[in-house]
Amino acid sequence: MRLGLVGAGFMGGVHLSAYANIPEVEVVGVADARPESAVAGAQLV
Repeated sequence: MRLGLVGAGFMGGVHLSAYANIPEVEVVGVADARPESAVAGAQLV
């Protein structure tokens, strides 16, 4: 499954960490109102 996450705050980070451990999930995008949060979230996967 290809996944894009909107909202990379605390809970978004928790979700991204979980998605990184699921082989069937490919995170293809991370968006947040704060660009630094989006970049930090993208680095988790």
